[in-house]
Amino acid sequence: MSLRTAPSTTVPDPSPHAVERRMTEDDAATLEKTRLVWPPRRSGPSLLLSDEGARVLVAGTGAHRAPSRLPQVPAVPPTVNDVAQCLVERAGLATSGLNVLLDPATPANLGEALERAAREATSVLMFHFIGHAVFGPDDELHLATQATVDLGDGVPGYQALPYSAVRDILSSSRAELTVVVLDCCFTGTGRPVPAKAMEKVIDAPWPGAHVLASSAKDENSWALPGVRHTALSGALLRLLNEGDPSGPHDLTLDHVHHHLARVLPEGGFPRPRRQAAGLGERPPLALNPAQSARRPHTGPPIASPGDLSSPYRGLVPYTAEQAELFFGRESATRSLATRVRQALREDPPPVVVGSQAFEAGGPLIVTGASGCGKSSLLRAGLIPAMRRDLGDDLSCVVLTPGSEPTGALAREVAALGGGAPDRLRAIIESDPGGARRALTGVKGRTLLVVDQFEELFIACIDERARRRFVEALAELSRNAAVVLAVRADFFGRCAAYPGLLEAMKRPEIVSPMTGAELRTVIEQPALRSGLSLEPGLTDLLLEDLQANADALERSGGPLPLLSHALLATWQRRSGGMLTMAGYRSAGGVTGALAASAEDTLRGLGAEFEPMARDLLIRLVQVDDQIGGTKRRVALAELLPGNPSVAGQVLAEFVRTRLVTVGSDEAEITHEALIRAWPRLGGWIDAGRAGLLVQRRLTEDAQLWQQQEQDPAYLYDAGRLAAALAVVGGRPTGSASHGPVPSPAGPDGAARSGPATGAPVEDVISRTERQFLDASEQRQNRRVQIARGVIAALSVLLLVAVSGAVVALVQRGQASSQATTAATQRDQALSRQIAATAGHMPDTSLAAQLALSAFQVSPTAEARGALLSTLSRPIGARLVGHTAPVERVVYRPDGRVAATASSDLTARLWNVADPLRPKALGVVQGHTGSVEAVAFSTNGRILATGSTDETARLWDVSNTAKPATMATLKGHKERVLSVAFSPKGTIMATASADRTVLLWDLADPRKPKRVAVLQQSSDISEVAFSPDGSLIAVTSSTGGVALLDVRTPAKPTSLAVLPAQDGAVRSVAFSSDGVYLATGSDSGKVHLWNVTATKLVGTASGHASTVGDVAFSPDGKILASSSTDGTARVWDLSSPSSPQAVASLAGSGGAVTGVAFSPNGQNLATSAVDGTARLWNVANAARVSPRARLTGHTSTVGGLAMSKDGDTLATASDDESVKLWDVSDPAVSTPLSTLSGHTAAVVAASFAPDGKHLVTASLDRTARLWDVSDTAAPKLVATLKGHTDGVRSAAYSPDGKKVVTAGKDGRLYLWDVSTPAAPKRVAAPGVADETLDTVAFRPDSRVIATSSRSSYLRLWDVSEPAEPRRLANVPAHTGGVLDVRFSPDGKTLATTATDGTTRLWDVAKPERPRRLSTLPGHSADVTGAAFNANGKTLATASRDGTIRVWNIADRARPVLWAVLTGSGSVNDVEFGPEGTVLAGTSGVAAQLWGLDVEQARANVCETSGMTITKAEWARYLPGIPYKAPCAA
Repeated sequence: MSLRTAPSTTVPDPSPHAVERRMTEDDAATLEKTRLVWPPRRSGPSLLLSDEGARVLVAGTGAHRAPSRLPQVPAVPPTVNDVAQCLVERAGLATSGLNVLLDPATPANLGEALERAAREATSVLMFHFIGHAVFGPDDELHLATQATVDLGDGVPGYQALPYSAVRDILSSSRAELTVVVLDCCFTGTGRPVPAKAMEKVIDAPWPGAHVLASSAKDENSWALPGVRHTALSGALLRLLNEGDPSGPHDLTLDHVHHHLARVLPEGGFPRPRRQAAGLGERPPLALNPAQSARRPHTGPPIASPGDLSSPYRGLVPYTAEQAELFFGRESATRSLATRVRQALREDPPPVVVGSQAFEAGGPLIVTGASGCGKSSLLRAGLIPAMRRDLGDDLSCVVLTPGSEPTGALAREVAALGGGAPDRLRAIIESDPGGARRALTGVKGRTLLVVDQFEELFIACIDERARRRFVEALAELSRNAAVVLAVRADFFGRCAAYPGLLEAMKRPEIVSPMTGAELRTVIEQPALRSGLSLEPGLTDLLLEDLQANADALERSGGPLPLLSHALLATWQRRSGGMLTMAGYRSAGGVTGALAASAEDTLRGLGAEFEPMARDLLIRLVQVDDQIGGTKRRVALAELLPGNPSVAGQVLAEFVRTRLVTVGSDEAEITHEALIRAWPRLGGWIDAGRAGLLVQRRLTEDAQLWQQQEQDPAYLYDAGRLAAALAVVGGRPTGSASHGPVPSPAGPDGAARSGPATGAPVEDVISRTERQFLDASEQRQNRRVQIARGVIAALSVLLLVAVSGAVVALVQRGQASSQATTAATQRDQALSRQIAATAGHMPDTSLAAQLALSAFQVSPTAEARGALLSTLSRPIGARLVGHTAPVERVVYRPDGRVAATASSDLTARLWNVADPLRPKALGVVQGHTGSVEAVAFSTNGRILATGSTDETARLWDVSNTAKPATMATLKGHKERVLSVAFSPKGTIMATASADRTVLLWDLADPRKPKRVAVLQQSSDISEVAFSPDGSLIAVTSSTGGVALLDVRTPAKPTSLAVLPAQDGAVRSVAFSSDGVYLATGSDSGKVHLWNVTATKLVGTASGHASTVGDVAFSPDGKILASSSTDGTARVWDLSSPSSPQAVASLAGSGGAVTGVAFSPNGQNLATSAVDGTARLWNVANAARVSPRARLTGHTSTVGGLAMSKDGDTLATASDDESVKLWDVSDPAVSTPLSTLSGHTAAVVAASFAPDGKHLVTASLDRTARLWDVSDTAAPKLVATLKGHTDGVRSAAYSPDGKKVVTAGKDGRLYLWDVSTPAAPKRVAAPGVADETLDTVAFRPDSRVIATSSRSSYLRLWDVSEPAEPRRLANVPAHTGGVLDVRFSPDGKTLATTATDGTTRLWDVAKPERPRRLSTLPGHSADVTGAAFNANGKTLATASRDGTIRVWNIADRARPVLWAVLTGSGSVNDVEFGPEGTVLAGTSGVAAQLWGLDVEQARANVCETSGMTITKAEWARYLPGIPYKAPCAA
C-alpha cells in the first residue's frame, strides 16, 4: 500500500486554553493507545469495503500557509495514515481501492482526487476528511487545504473546496452507497458558526448517502493537544481495533454511529451528527474484535407476518385487548376521557377550551391527520380508560358508517337495546329521535364511538342518508356520549350538517407525537412482552422518522409505517432482541410496508398477480379530489366468480395484515398501503378511469336492484359503452376454465385447490352482469325504433332547413353591414386600452382596464392583457385619497383599516371583506400632511401625526363620523411616528426635532406629557415592545436605541443596536418580543435578537430605502416596503437567512407602509400613488394564480417541460439548470439545481419518460442527467466532441437518441439507449457555422435543423448510423432561430430574425411546403411551441411578447392573444393541458394562464374598489361608464 502524503511540521501547542480541555491526562493516554499493532489480514464474511468496486479517499489538512487564520493541527497526519491502514486491515479494503491525500496544496488537488475515486467506484464510495471546515461569507461550507488563508478575502473556492462541489462529485458517482465522514473543526472565520448553514450540510444528503460529521466548533473539542488522533477518528479507530464488548458481532454503519454517539459525549466531546438516505440493508463495515462468539445465523424471519404474538400491530389499530401494549397517547387519552366523562354526566358543566367555555352536549369530534392513530386512541385508549372508571355501568358501541350508515347504526343500537335492526333502521330514517328512544331500556351509561367517520362522505352516496345519520347521532348525544373520529381533510365537510356545528367549535385534536412519545411507542411494547431492543435501534428509528418526515406524510402518516416497520423488525428478531440489522433488512420505516406487500405478492406466484391486482383495486375508492381511499366490500361482491381460489389469494393478504376481513366484508387495513406501495399506486393510476366507471357500475347496479329492476335506472348508450369497455366487452355468457395451480404459499410450494382464472365474469358481480345485460337489451330495442323514425323525418327536415338557411343568410348580411363601423371603432379602442393596461404599474387598475377592454371588444390584445393579470399580483384598491398615502394600519379586530395621507387627511375603511373594501369616515383637522397613524388597543382611539408639528387623538367609535379628542403639542418639527403602548395607557410620538415624547392617556381627552427623550440624530420611527416595557427608536446615523419605559416618567437607555449600513428608517417588534426588524437606506432589512442585542439575519432584495417593516401576527413572516416600488414578503423560518417568498410590485411608485391584518391573512400597503391596497398573503408563496420562477442570477435562455407537465427545467447563462415543481402553477417550488457546466447553458430537453434530461452549454458539452428523483438529480454522462459551444440539444421521442448542434457547425447524433454510456453514431452533413437549433419529429425518424443563414434542413435518421438529408430550403428572409414539429408530425413551425413565424407542411419531408406566415412581432422570434392537440401555437420574441395563435386551419392562422412580459422572451413551452404556458423572462421564467374565465374571476375577486368614473373617462373616452365587475 502506498500512502501518498505531503510533509507536515509538528507545531507545539501555544493555546492558553489548554487547561480547559475536556479530558484528563489519563483520558488522553487512553486515546494514545490507538497506535495500532496490525494482526494478520482477516478472512470471513463479506464486508462493506471488501467489494472490488469499492473506492476510498482518506484526506486531511493539518498545515496551512502563512498568514492563514487557521491553526496547525499535528494530529491530522497520524490520524489520516492510521485511518487508511485500519480500513485495509479491519474493513477488508483492497489497497488498490485506497487513495490517501495529506495536506492537499489547493482545492483543485482535493477535488481531482475525489473525482477520480467517484469515477472508479461502482459499489461503495467513501470519503473520510480530517481537518478544518470553514464557512465562507455566504455561509457555504468549505473543506480547508494548504491554500486556505481567509475566505473573507478573495474567492473562497480558490482557497478551499466547497462542500457543494463535494456533494456534486459524490452524487454523480455510479456507486450504490456513498459514505462521507467529516471529522472537522467547524469554524466561521472569526464569526459564530451559522447553525442553519451547518444543518444544511448534514440534512441534505442524496439517495444512497451516509453522512457522519463531528459537531466540534473549537479545536479543543476536536483535537486535543498532545494526543495522536482527532476525537471522532480516534474513537472510530478504537472501535475497529479494540471492539465494543457490549456491541454485536458485526459492526454496521448504524452500529458505528451509535457507538460514537455514546462514547464521544462520555469523553466530553460533542455528539456526532448523522444523516442517511436510502441506506437499506448493507454488509457490515467490520467485525467486532471484542466479540469472539460465532456470527449469528441470518436466515428468513423466525415469525410469520401474521403471528399474533407480536407486540406491534402493523397497520391494524390497537384494540381494548391490546391496551396494555398501547403507548404514546397517555395525555390524549386523559384529555379525551375527561371530555367523555363530562358528556356522560346528567347535568354536564360547560366545556372549557382555551379561554372559552362551551355548553356541554352534542357529539364530540376527534380529528387529526390520516395515520395519526385516532382508531387506536379510541379503541385501546379511551374505551379501556372509561371501563376502568365505570366498570359494568358502561356500555360501549363501536361502528363505522360504511355505505349504509343508518343500517350500521341500527344494528349496533338494536344489539344493545334489543329489537329488530331492520325495524329500527326504518324508524331512524323517518324519525332520527328513534335511535335515542331505542336506548331507553339500557342500564347504566352508553358510549357510542363512530370510527372513520369520513366513510360517510366516501362510501355513502345518499345525501339524505347522511343527514339522517348525523341527526340520529345528535339525538343519541342527549342520552349518551357520542364520539366521532374524522380525518382532518374531511373535517371541513362536517360543517354542512347543523348537528355537528357546535362540536366543530371544540374538537379534540390528535396532534403529531413528540419525540418522547415516539420513543415509548417503539420501546415499551417490546419491554412489556419480555423483548429487548438493540442499543441504538430506537435512535435510528427516530432519525429515520425525522429525516423522512415529508415522505412519510405523503405515504399515509408516520405512525402506521412505523408500526409496520416495527412488526417487520420483530419478525426478523434475533432471539429476544430487535436489531438494527433486522430493521434494515425489513426495509426501514419508508420501505418496510412496500417490501411486505411485494413479499406477499411474490409468495403467491406471478400467475396470480392479475387476480391479486383485481382484488386489491376493488378495495380502493377512487376520488378525483382526494385520490385513492380504502373501501369496505362485501365478500360476496369481492369473490363472485371463483371464490375458492380468489379467497386463498385474499387470505394471503389477510395473513400479512395488509387486508382485514370481518362481518362478511373485506377492506384494506390502512390507507397507508395505497400510498406507500408503489405497485398498488401504479395499478390505481393506470386504471383510474376504469375504477371510477366500475365503482359507479357497482353503485348503479345495486340501485337498480333496490328499485325492483326499474328500466329507468338502466344505462343509456354512452354509459353502457364506457362500462362494457372497462369490463372487457359483452358480459353475458359463461366461461370454462381449465385447471391451473393454486396460489403458492410463503415457502413457494403450490397449494392444491380448485381451478382458477381471471375472466371478466370473475371481477364483476352477478347483479352487475344482469344490469349490463338488461341495459344492452334495452339499447338494442331503442336502435331498431330509432332507425324507422329517422327515415320518416329526414324529408321534412331537409325542407325546413332549406328555408331557414336562406332567411338567416339575408338577415346576417344586413346585420353585418350595420355594425361594421361600430365594431372597428370598438376594436381600436380595445387595443388602445389593452396597451395602456399592459404598461401600467398599478396592477389593480390595470386588471380592471384589461377586463374593460375585453368587454368592449375581445381582441387578441385585450384577451392577452386580461390573461396577463393571472401572472401579476393584484391588490384590492382603497381609492379616495388625493395625494400620497404615507402609512396604513389595521384596527386590532381587523375589520377596519386607517390610512394617513399627504392630502391632510386620514381615512377609515371597512375591510371586513378584504375583497370588497368600503370607504368609511374621513379624519380632518390637521393643517399639514398626515405622516403617521395608529389605533389604540381597544380600537376606539386613532392617533395621527402630522407635519403641522402636532399629534392628534380621534374618537373613532363611530367609524362614519370620527371626532376630535385632543391635540398633542410640544414638538418643534413634523411628527413622523405615533405608537400606543399595548395597554393603551401610554403613547409615544417621534419627531424630526430629534425628540420622542411619552404621553399619559389615562384620560385620552386630556393627555399629559410625562417624559422627553432627546436623541442625537434624526428620528423616523418609534415602536413599543409587545409587553410595553421597551421602546425602539430609529436613527438617521444608523442604529436603533432601546429604552426601558416601564416607568414612563423615568425612561432609561438599555442598549443601542449598532449601525449596519446607513440610516435606519423603520422598526418593528415581533409579537413574542424576541426579534426586532429594521429597514435601512441601503435597501436591506436586518433582524435582531432583542435579548441578546445581536444581529441575527439580513434580508436583501430591495433596490432602495426600506421605509416600513411589519411582522405577521405569528412572527413567521416579515413584510417590508421600499421606495423601489415594491413590498416584499420574507419567510423567517430560519431567522438567520430570511427568504423572499413574494414581491408585490403593483403600486404606481414608492411603497410607503405595510401592515398585516390581525389574522395574518392579508397585507395592507400604502403608496405614493395615493392608493392603499390589500393583498391576500394567506399563503405568501401564492400571490398570483401563475408564478414567477426566480432564482437564476443571469439570463434564462431555454426551457423544457416534462411530459406530465409537473416539472419545468430552466437553462441559464449562470451556468446552471434549475428544476421546478409546476404541478401547482401558482407556486414556484424549486426542486434542485444542476451544476457542472462551465459556461452558459442555452438549452434543455426531457426524455419522454421524464427520467432523464439533456442540457446544452457553450462550454462545448452536452450533459445527460438522471432526474428520476427531481430533488437529487445525478450527472449520468457528458457528451463531448464539439469544438465550440453547443447551441441546441434534443431528446428523441422514443428516448433512444439525442441530437446536438454546435457553434462549430457540427450536428451530432448520439445513441443514449444506455444513458450512462452514450455513443456518437453519426455526424450528418458538412460543418455549417450558422447551425442553430434542432428538433425531432414525434416518430423519431426525422430531425429538423435551423440555420442563421435562413435555411431549413430535414434529415432522415431512421437509420441513425446513416442519416440522409431530405430537404434544404430557404425558409425566411432572416436567420432561422427555432424549429418545432406539431404533435402529429405533419406540420413544422420555424421562427426567424425577420420577425415572423412560418408553418410548413412536412407530411412529405422531401418536399416541405409553406402553409402560412404569422407576422406581428417587432423583433426576432426566438421560439415556438405547439399545444398538445396541435391546434394552438405560441411564439416568443425579443420584443417582450408571446403571441398565441389558433392554427386549427393551418393556412389561415388567427391571432388569439398577445401576452406582454417584462423583458425579452427567449423560449416558450406549453403544459400538457394547454392551460399553462411557460416563457423565459430576463433572469427568471414566467408561467402564464390561458383560461379567460379564470382571469375574469381573478380580476373581480382581487382588484378591490372598482374603477372610478374619472378614471373611466380618462382611459375609455366616449364609452358609457360600466363597472367591469358586477357588484
